[in-house]
Amino acid sequence: MLYGKKEEEQWVSGVIGYSSQYGSDNFSAEAILGVPDMYPTYGKAIAAWAPDVIDENQFLEFQFATPVYVTKVDVYEVYKAGGVKAIKCFDVSEAWITLWSTKQVSVFESARIFSPSFTSERPCFSNHIRLDIDCTVANTWVQIDAVRLHGSKEAVQWANAVIGYSSEYGSDKWSAKQTLGLPDVYPRYADDKKAWAPDVIDAHQYLLLQFATPVYVTQVDVYETFNAGGVKEIVCYDYQENVQRRIRLWSTDKVSAVKSARVFSPSFENNIDIGDCFSNEILLIIDCTAANTWVEIDAVRLKGYQKPWSRLAKREHVNEVLEDEEDKAVTAVESAAAKMSIKQLLAHVRK
Repeated sequence: MLYGKKEEEQWVSGVIGYSSQYGSDNFSAEAILGVPDMYPTYGKAIAAWAPDVIDENQFLEFQFATPVYVTKVDVYEVYKAGGVKAIKCFDVSEAWITLWSTKQVSVFESARIFSPSFTSERPCFSNHIRLDIDCTVANTWVQIDAVRLHGSKEAVQWANAVIGYSSEYGSDKWSAKQTLGLPDVYPRYADDKKAWAPDVIDAHQYLLLQFATPVYVTQVDVYETFNAGGVKEIVCYDYQENVQRRIRLWSTDKVSAVKSARVFSPSFENNIDIGDCFSNEILLIIDCTAANTWVEIDAVRLKGYQKPWSRLAKREHVNEVLEDEEDKAVTAVESAAAKMSIKQLLAHVRK
């Protein structure tokens, strides 16, 4: 997954939890708030966090003002650097994602900004970060001065699966799967086997594509590389309360045939409110009649954003709560010798 060009940088705005702290004021967890106080100075410092316990199970859990798709975390280590063993992100879907981890920590006698490349391929939309810290190699406290979060509010994704298609000129060359991933042909204008082409020339061709992560859709970019102009409708499939909605993002009654490659990115503003469709499934309906031959599509890119509490996360959370309530209800029924029915008890629990 890629991210929008406009990245934000934030400093810690609140401490959520910690394993221990050497003091309630000096050396406390709240010392990591805001911009660095000590860096680039190396040494013991009352203005940086230090643990009260020297073991491999120390941690800091904290938040930032604005949720973003996390792209980088900078840890400002000012004493006995090298003790961070994991960086985790609490995603909007209420799941912990390990962005980076190591089995072997170290110790450096210098201040540094630790910014490891993430090993997780799973995107994380969050403002909630946790550092797991191992002090055993240093055999004394380690100190962290500040943490900076980098990220973007917008996610940029290329199609990663074909759900369906009307026809394809071949099972490999010119097939629907040629639309997956980054462009292979663009910006060239050409009849090229690395782009999809239909096998039927009519007004009813289509491609139904899937992307890795559902987002509130803001833009769809269609990379047309031969006889551009045949796209007549763009649709997304929104899921709300387990009900699928078909939402027309854009449409036209007049298609054309443009003899050049282009990135077609129509505005949705006249059709829907931006962000009305939460989806990772996009349908392109294509009319080849103006070209009177095949049209070719090289790639499709989806842009969108998450929200701090998305419908998907809310639905999953509600399901978990209801399952937990049912478990509690069954236990209560057993302990009460089934004095009331499970249905009655669930009604009572959910009040």
